[in-house]
Amino acid sequence: NFITVNLPASPTVTGDVICENNTASLSASGSGTLNWYNVASGGTPINTGLTFTTPALSSTTTYYVEAITTAPIQNAGKPNNTGGGANFNNQQHLIFDALAQIEIVSVEVYSGANSVRTIELRSSTNAILDSRTVTIGSGQQTVPLNFIVPIGTGYQLGMAAGSNIDLYRNNGGTNYPYTTPGLVSITSSSAGNGFYYFFYNWQVKGSDCISAREPVTATVTPTPIVDAGVNQTICEGIPVTLTASNPNGAIITWDNGVVDGVSFLPGTGTITYTVTADLNGCISTDQITITVTICTGLGEFSNGSIVTSYFNPSNNNVELSLTNLPYGNYTAIIVNPLGQLINEEQIFVTSSNQLERISLATNSKG
Repeated sequence: NFITVNLPASPTVTGDVICENNTASLSASGSGTLNWYNVASGGTPINTGLTFTTPALSSTTTYYVEAITTAPIQNAGKPNNTGGGANFNNQQHLIFDALAQIEIVSVEVYSGANSVRTIELRSSTNAILDSRTVTIGSGQQTVPLNFIVPIGTGYQLGMAAGSNIDLYRNNGGTNYPYTTPGLVSITSSSAGNGFYYFFYNWQVKGSDCISAREPVTATVTPTPIVDAGVNQTICEGIPVTLTASNPNGAIITWDNGVVDGVSFLPGTGTITYTVTADLNGCISTDQITITVTICTGLGEFSNGSIVTSYFNPSNNNVELSLTNLPYGNYTAIIVNPLGQLINEEQIFVTSSNQLERISLATNSKG
């Protein structure tokens, strides 16, 4: 034999794509009540409803949604205390079978006085399975219990030993069994079928129907890394190429009309250029400063600029070691001890460490 259980369909979900350290807006649709979880199974709901706003996230995170169809509440037991009877102060109880797993949501009692009382759910062997201690006023009162009862037989619903009772019970007008089909059957009392003890108009429900959990993802796009490079000082008329470091593959744009990786002539003075990296709408920026000067001689540069020269007699070359000179055109002049011009040559500096050779092979010895 097989029992077919038709679970509700899993919710339809919509995730979100966000930038790092932002919140995501997730949504779901489906029947019944939608509960949100941060685990695939177990746990407690972190939200209920059609939408969920996450906390700020630094990495991609998956949440889960399930749909719950709540079982209807139904009546069980003797509906009221009509028939013979009176208030009673001794230990007796009702006996019942759970035809499926049920929840006893509440019962009604007829109380003789306002008092704190303890109601117990017990097994067929009198073991206490659950209990509720409540203050019950005088007269007809509804008492919430929320007892979860697995399928089984011979359960007892009664008062705790030592608890004040003073509740109405019938000693006539009973008609066992009191059966709610598919859920519960109250079969008798501890004193036999001629008595009905304390608990009337039970409100009971079966198990809720719960769908499989559906994953929904908040995808986090990292903040792109971008580096504009080191600041530069150059001579007027020297082209500059700005190429940003962009390891995330973002879209790169510069201000001031600059195109990444394309040379241009900057204006005279100090100008700051800003590069923007856009990765799926996530933005970061960096800046570089270009200082353009009118170059007339080496003396203008003192921030680590070094020029070292020596004569190599093996090849009649004057060798110049140029360190940290601003990029640009220079004129190297070689004179003799009398101040007479021996050689003049144009040098184009394009590196922070550059070696130049000036040949004197055609010059007279001296």
